[in-house]
Amino acid sequence: MSVWRMSAALALAVMTGACGGTPDNFLSVGGGPGTPGTGTDAIAPTVVSVSPVNGSANVPTSTAVTVTFSESVDSTSITGTSFNINPTTPGTITASGANATFTPTLGFPSGRTVVVTVSGVRDRAGNVMTTPTIWSFTTVP
Repeated sequence: MSVWRMSAALALAVMTGACGGTPDNFLSVGGGPGTPGTGTDAIAPTVVSVSPVNGSANVPTSTAVTVTFSESVDSTSITGTSFNINPTTPGTITASGANATFTPTLGFPSGRTVVVTVSGVRDRAGNVMTTPTIWSFTTVP
């Protein structure tokens, strides 16, 4: 095998591994999970991590709330309804790729339990989350 072919094979193996080594077919138009070779994504996004983590205590009132999804999401689907904060707290929501962040404008109320519900978020193919993710944390007194 020539050096060039070995380099190309190694590069392809690295790219496949970086994409999780699953049949995502990252080289097809549209990419993402689904039917290999078609670029069709039929899998809804899920929440893979949150911050602050569920049950956190003494969280500073100015802390931003961050959600990481299993795939890039449609930023227009990240709204005050799909990213709900209780008690209602003024702030801004931003979304980029697989991440969404709520940043409180004046901070969360002190010494309160904050419940976050994320639901109805769409990926870029239009698939909608099927199960809401709910977690809570408590701010510093």
